[in-house]
Amino acid sequence: MVTTTEILTDLPAEVLHHIFSFLPDEHLLDDVVAVSHLVRNVCDVNPRWLPTIAPPVLADEVLDIRTHGKELRLHYTRYLNWYENFEDGGDDTDDDRQSPLDGFFSLAPWKRVQGDSEYPTPWLHRMVYGKPCPTTLTSKDSRRKKPESRTYFYRAANKYTRSRRREKSLFFQQRKRLSQDQFRDFETEPICPKHYENETTRRMVIQPVNIRYADGSRNIRLPDHDDEHLSIQTGICKKTLDCYFGATNVVVNPLIEHRVVNLNYHCREDLQELVDEENNAVLQVDSDVLSSLSCTLADNNTAVILLIAPHMFSRSSPDLAWFYSTYFGRCFTSPWVCSTFQFYQWYKQSLNKLQVRFARLVLYSTLLQLSTLGSLCENKHCVTLCENKHCVMNNSDSMDEMEMSSHIIMCPACIRKLQLGKFVQDPSDFLQNLFDVLQQEPFATYNRTDLQTLQSYGFGKHTNKKQAKRSRK
Repeated sequence: MVTTTEILTDLPAEVLHHIFSFLPDEHLLDDVVAVSHLVRNVCDVNPRWLPTIAPPVLADEVLDIRTHGKELRLHYTRYLNWYENFEDGGDDTDDDRQSPLDGFFSLAPWKRVQGDSEYPTPWLHRMVYGKPCPTTLTSKDSRRKKPESRTYFYRAANKYTRSRRREKSLFFQQRKRLSQDQFRDFETEPICPKHYENETTRRMVIQPVNIRYADGSRNIRLPDHDDEHLSIQTGICKKTLDCYFGATNVVVNPLIEHRVVNLNYHCREDLQELVDEENNAVLQVDSDVLSSLSCTLADNNTAVILLIAPHMFSRSSPDLAWFYSTYFGRCFTSPWVCSTFQFYQWYKQSLNKLQVRFARLVLYSTLLQLSTLGSLCENKHCVTLCENKHCVMNNSDSMDEMEMSSHIIMCPACIRKLQLGKFVQDPSDFLQNLFDVLQQEPFATYNRTDLQTLQSYGFGKHTNKKQAKRSRK
């Protein structure tokens, strides 16, 4: 009787390639590879093992499936095991770091969007490794380095891989918090290789609101928006959001008044005993007074950010002294409300700085809400709280932390999530647009670090002096 092993071994390589193209990754790795040495050699040159970005130990080499196929297949096997262990680990911080490759694996390097090219992805390589992708360099480029000598070590089942001493952890750079209690730990969720099926265009609505009694009168202890400042503020917020999602998808509505029945019930004395610009003792307003308004603006494809001027608290967390942003209900998909009050208290001496810092808060809130709308993905795999360096999604529990993490750019993992969710079609264009905006005031003054970071990623006129010189000619 002829066995399956004998049949597969006798087939030409072209036929085996065709058969393998119909097999899922797990079946190919677990069953087919074990058939015979010849079949395994054919499996090793399957193009599916080429990632969108090279592993750290191969970052200086031009990946070729015939040269690196076996090594990439072993990396992919480790990736599947790593992600399975991550999901099983839940919220246990120790289980979240199972490998020095956790940063590379967190990018879902074998996940591609429709129409995305095979390896390499130059923008991602530059952001992760801080140097041009080897395939973009010419033989005359003096910056190109010779590949380092290969160092292997023995593993069980006769599997070889490169020395793990060179496998750098690129992400999960948890930021130290200012709080003495250390009561919350946030870190970057890796990209889920599934659940990215979004095809719907998302809209963003910024709605400024003044709060009134039911008869239309004002409580002088609840500050109103300043019309001139508000116009500048919403313009800067829109300019920031336009870079991410396109000008046609971002709408700034005119200022409206929201009348609240029994408004006094929804207010409390300010726990910080703060005063407004006219030295009046202020009240704090419960963010839930806007819940009825948010229902009229929101739908499954629209992210809604309500902007208010009063100091804010949330009745769901009454022990906390204040909030500068929160969402309604218990889910990020709900509309968000952002208060400018703490920003005017903190940045009294610099209105321009206030505007860019508040724009960052609006962007952060929009991204949290937008990425979880509809059926984009499971909640924990979306763009969520992130502790990667230079990422707008850094969480902030105080104005001090807000200033420390005042980035408008995203880390590679979060950009990949937007790309896979099809919110950002071309990350290179998006990052270049962001660079152009950051060159303008007031961003150029107060987000200089972001500008320098984008330059190190290869964006902007000053990153390639030869190219700039040619363009001037």
